Amino acid sequence: MRILAKTRPQLLADLGRLKIEIGRFQMVAIVAHSNVSGVGLTADSAVSWEVLSHWLLPFSPKVVILVACEAGRWVAARALFEGIPTLKEVYGSPVLINDRQAAAIKLLVPYLLSSKRLTVEGLRMGQFVNFLLTRGIVLRRTRRDFREPGALEGPAWTAGEELLKAALEQLVSTVRP
Repeated sequence: MRILAKTRPQLLADLGRLKIEIGRFQMVAIVAHSNVSGVGLTADSAVSWEVLSHWLLPFSPKVVILVACEAGRWVAARALFEGIPTLKEVYGSPVLINDRQAAAIKLLVPYLLSSKRLTVEGLRMGQFVNFLLTRGIVLRRTRRDFREPGALEGPAWTAGEELLKAALEQLVSTVRP
């Protein structure tokens, strides 16, 4: 199923219709504009990651793939895991992405839909190839990553992500011809 809503009311109506017609989705893939604060699913409004988790909750997804800038960051994944008890994995990039990098993230969808388990080794190989071809980064966040976090874990992840962004920008600028 695909939703192409231009307004928030249209999006909410489409989500309600899908819940009635289909019910649950094992996987949800979202293509949108986003940042560390939230996601713009429609042209007329953006919502926080917490609000997105409430909208996805009725579908009980196990996997969410986010094709959006900074959607793979700790803050976004944390909000989704806290709001969706069935969620096991979140895929996304912790940095700004371009069209080529977005296309690489979208390749996860058919692979995961094929019922194949993405091993740690397979993920690492995919991340390496993705970086070589697109200079992009894709992270897999799991519920286990967020169980019983320490008080400083969130700020530490956020600081680490900022360092990763800076290092990636430096690396890309030196590698680019």
